[in-house]
Formats: sequence, structure tokens, C-alpha cells
Amino acid sequence: MPRLKSSSDLGAGILLVAIPLAFLMAGRNLEHGTLSNMGPGQFPRYVAVLALLIGLVLIGKGIMAENVALPRLAFRPLACVLASVAFFGFAIDTLGLALTAIFTVVLAGLAVSEPKWRHIAMLAVGMSVFVSLVFVKGLGLPIPLWPQL
Repeated sequence: MPRLKSSSDLGAGILLVAIPLAFLMAGRNLEHGTLSNMGPGQFPRYVAVLALLIGLVLIGKGIMAENVALPRLAFRPLACVLASVAFFGFAIDTLGLALTAIFTVVLAGLAVSEPKWRHIAMLAVGMSVFVSLVFVKGLGLPIPLWPQL
């Protein structure tokens, strides 16, 4: 019986096997198609098989590798990033894409213990301009750019 040596790799491997298996089961009725005429199930199936293979490699590594202590869960970065994603989803219709992008980057920037406000501000403004140009102007998506009063 092989001895468990790396629980983090084993856990990630099990997750990367379980999720693709669920996707393969959910998409089993989708048409596969051919390489020249792809069906709706072809690309998701290939991605799921690739993730499944990576998961199997991680399981093997978890069984064979030296044990490494799991790092302590950092709550602040997790909370800030999740809060920024939730804020984006709730605020996009009200504040518009430009302001929501700025506030989202600032919220995510709070994840570090010593935020560099100048860097965060430059990234927030740059990201706001970039996503506004790409999604609203370039792709023409019906996302409000500015607050709807």
C-alpha cells in the first residue's frame, strides 16, 4: 500500500479528476462532431480529458512526493478578492463599467498587507480604460459605461 506523502497534491488531483468526470458525464449527450466541423461537445470534452490527465498526474505526485506542510489559509486576500468579484456583479448595472472596474481593482488591491496606493490607482484607471475600450467600444456589448441615473 503506497504511503500518502503530499496531501495538497493529492487533494488537488482528486478535485481535478472529479470535476472533469462530472463535466464529461454532463456533456455526454452533446454531439462531438469532426475536426473540420466541431460539435458543441468537442472542445469541452478535450478540455475535460486534459484536466483529468493533469489530475491523475497530481494524484501520482501526491502519492510519491515528499510531504509538504500546507500553508496557513490567509483570510484577508481570500475575502478581498471574493468581495471584489461580488461587488463587480452587483454594481455593474448601477455604476457602469468604468467606475465598477476601478472600485473592483481597489477592493482586490486591499488583499495585500501593505497596499501601494499609487500602483493600485494606476492599475485601476488603466484596467478601467482597457475594459471600457474592449468590451463597450470594441465588442459593442450592451454594458452601461457610466452610472445610470
